[in-house]
Amino acid sequence: MRKIVRRIASLALYFVAVYAIFVPSLLSIIVIDNTIGFSFNLNGFVEAPLLIITIGTAVLWPLNYFIVWAEHLVKPKLGDHFQLSALYYLLSIYLATIFPVTGFYGGLTETYMLMTLAISVWAIIINAIFLYRRRKLNIA
Repeated sequence: MRKIVRRIASLALYFVAVYAIFVPSLLSIIVIDNTIGFSFNLNGFVEAPLLIITIGTAVLWPLNYFIVWAEHLVKPKLGDHFQLSALYYLLSIYLATIFPVTGFYGGLTETYMLMTLAISVWAIIINAIFLYRRRKLNIA
C-alpha cells in the first residue's frame, strides 16, 4: 500500500513541476522584454525555448533524483518512465490536438498552451534521458 501511495505522490509531484517551470519562465520573459527588449518585438519567441530548457532542466533533473530516491527505483524500466510521465503524455496529446481544431491566433491563451506543451514535452525528454542514463550506468 505504501508503494502505491509513493507512486501516486511522485506522479503528482512530477506533474506539478510544470508550474515550477511555467511561472519563472513567464516572469523572466516579461522582465527581459520590458528591460532589455531582446526578442525584437517577437514577444518571447526567442527567450521562451531557452528559458524552458534551462529552467526545466534545473527543476526536473533534481526532481528526478528525488523521485528515484523516494520510490527506491533500482535499475528503472520503461514502465517507470511511462508511469512518471503519463500525465505529461496525456497533456501533450491533448494540447497537440487542440491547436489544429482551434487554430493559433497569437493570443495569450494560445501562448500559455504552447508554453505548457513545450514544458510537457521537455519533461518527457528529461525523464527519459535521466532514467535511461540511470539504467545504463547500473546505478542502484
